[in-house]
Amino acid sequence: MIRPLRTLPRPRGLVSVACLALAGGVNAAPIEEIVVTAQKRQESLQNVGIAIAAFDGERLAELGVTSLRDVPNFVPNVQLFDEYGTGQPTWVIRGVGLADFSANNTPTAAIYVDDVYLTSNVMGGLMLFDVERIEVLKGPQGALYGRNTSGGAVRVVTEQPDTTAFGSDLSVSYGRWGNSIVEGAVNLPVSDTAALRVAGHWNRSDEGWQTSLADGREFGEKDRWAARAGLLVRFGSRTEALLSLHGAADRSETVLGRGIGLYDPITGSFCDAILAGRLDDQACALNATFYDPSFRFPSVQSAHGERTLSDPFNRLDNESVGGLLRISHELDWATLTSITGLERFDYRLDFDYDGSNGEFGHQRARSDIDVWSQELRLASPGGGTASWLAGLEYGEDELDENRDFLVGDDAILVAQLGEGANLRYRQRTESIAAYGQVEWSFAPRWKLNLGLRYTDESKRYDDGDFLIFSGGAAFPFFSDLESRADLSIWSGKVGLDFMPTDSTLLYASVSKGFKSGGIFGGFPLNGEEALVPYGEETVYAYEVGFKTQWLEDSLRINGAAFFYDYRDVQGYITAFSDVTQSVLSRLANQGDAEHEGVELDVLWQPNRSLLLQASAAWLSAEIVDSDRVATSWLGTVVPIEGFDRGFAPDFSYSLLGRYEIPLGALRLTLQADYSWRDDRGGGLPLSIIERTLYGQLDSYGLLGARITLADAGGRWEAAAFGSNLTDQSYWANVTNDDFASWMALPGEPRSFGVQFRYHW
Repeated sequence: MIRPLRTLPRPRGLVSVACLALAGGVNAAPIEEIVVTAQKRQESLQNVGIAIAAFDGERLAELGVTSLRDVPNFVPNVQLFDEYGTGQPTWVIRGVGLADFSANNTPTAAIYVDDVYLTSNVMGGLMLFDVERIEVLKGPQGALYGRNTSGGAVRVVTEQPDTTAFGSDLSVSYGRWGNSIVEGAVNLPVSDTAALRVAGHWNRSDEGWQTSLADGREFGEKDRWAARAGLLVRFGSRTEALLSLHGAADRSETVLGRGIGLYDPITGSFCDAILAGRLDDQACALNATFYDPSFRFPSVQSAHGERTLSDPFNRLDNESVGGLLRISHELDWATLTSITGLERFDYRLDFDYDGSNGEFGHQRARSDIDVWSQELRLASPGGGTASWLAGLEYGEDELDENRDFLVGDDAILVAQLGEGANLRYRQRTESIAAYGQVEWSFAPRWKLNLGLRYTDESKRYDDGDFLIFSGGAAFPFFSDLESRADLSIWSGKVGLDFMPTDSTLLYASVSKGFKSGGIFGGFPLNGEEALVPYGEETVYAYEVGFKTQWLEDSLRINGAAFFYDYRDVQGYITAFSDVTQSVLSRLANQGDAEHEGVELDVLWQPNRSLLLQASAAWLSAEIVDSDRVATSWLGTVVPIEGFDRGFAPDFSYSLLGRYEIPLGALRLTLQADYSWRDDRGGGLPLSIIERTLYGQLDSYGLLGARITLADAGGRWEAAAFGSNLTDQSYWANVTNDDFASWMALPGEPRSFGVQFRYHW
């Protein structure tokens, strides 16, 4: 039979956009109740007036998900932006997201691991192993989460130590390009009141799927590991403490860009094809072509990006270590919870921005991040007509940046600015917040939800030094740069829930979320002018939705509709620079936007063997009011009002089918999934140049499949799997170096492998 979902306290299964669950039973048994902690207490998913997508560890494994960056592929109206293809994932939920490349910025969808906030988007590529559940909360979460949740919140809940029984799990997989993954966990009860859990993940590959034509070698090897250990101790019947320690490293080679030809090889001006709105890699040359006759035209690259002219330069060298201490104590009238988090994340990224064989834009980013946070929370006991939650949060984080940008082969830039530049600065952030939430069942089947939060935050940019390399020496361009961004803001939510029947929830809400302002973390070529702080952005969200179950609870149909009044949108503005004689980008508040959309999810389990799921979404996101202008690559100055938001496709959907066949003491499961995204757009389409380049981010669909043979008792299983089985060619991002080079970052082609898992 199809694996059932676990009920309290550890729900399992895939929950789609409006809280759908996979479950099974005899003769279309009801879909089992799913319990989440999206509102910082255990609740049935179908009774929470929030659009949520949730995945348990088993479902993540079946979908081939090993990193948090893979999850958006399976959630409509959720995209992933990564300036570097791999290494700095930024979630874009319902079109709300900031496409930034600097580690000092925060995403619009905050990521929490066991209730500890990750302060930088570079920390969001964490490996997923021994995970109980992932919850993707859509829409502003300004009451309970507050900080940087104008788009939503992503919660990762890891498996906790269990005092009741010994257990262990081992998984080994091998796939294309020699990709090997070993993952395991051991749960060891020490006594009736204490337990230890240790888990780890190791991933290596023999080769990569790309070939650099610069030196002819294969590229894209993976080399990463992560481990976690947790100790749970109960002191009497009222107090429980969890100490969790973790560490990880990622030294993988990352995606190489595919250079895009823009220039006439004779005159050096824009070629006729790009001015006509099309790409022609046989007639249009890369910037590098003009400096060395041995450099080849971009047409020698493969269309899918398997062969690229980019130098074999792109790689990570990340290390992290951290810990969590959570203490819960049951009072007579409430539960007091303390959560302390510490994190050290050393981010190292090398990236070839020019997409060609030569040093025309090589970036070396080095960011050391230290984070400390503390939360104190009081929650009322369950039962009664009203429940409440109140808390205080304090956080400090410090980032030390040391970044090089090297252009030694670009004769024009060398003559103007030297062989390269170095940027160093320190950013300190301090945040304190108080929040509260009340749920009141004021009448039979009616519930009112009120949440409010006050946040005070300060960011300081200090010790900013901008150096130029020339003739083997470093010369100060700007020194002792500093800036500051302060924030004091109220956010919250008012929600109304109505349950006309036990299997139907109708909800409506008005909420306000925000993303903090900040300071541009890139090279300040215009000095202090480039470091003028941009203000916070706010979203006023209006949402209605329904969650229903039919046919004796074997069919679930859920949906939502929303409208966002989006104020002071953060984004990039371009302007011509007299210093570099090129168009440069910097962060600013672009103006006001409006987002609207609908989402629909259907889950049907017609019998014990078959399960079908479909989720779809429509979205419109547009800048509707702005006095900002930007400079195109053709030099024209263009108002940005009326432009669509980037990485906000009009349509997206996902499909999943699962069929289980009993074979005596064994069971055979066949599964297929498909995820499709409409055209995503990119940056501001200011002229025919940008429209043509960002137009390469067109629609694509990814097909995956898995065949599993397992014993009926669930002790072992063997599987064969594949992803992108149609070998869909698509671009994950299109970017430029702010000088003369553009390139596209390709998505991974078809892959496949086998896996064996054993449970003790």
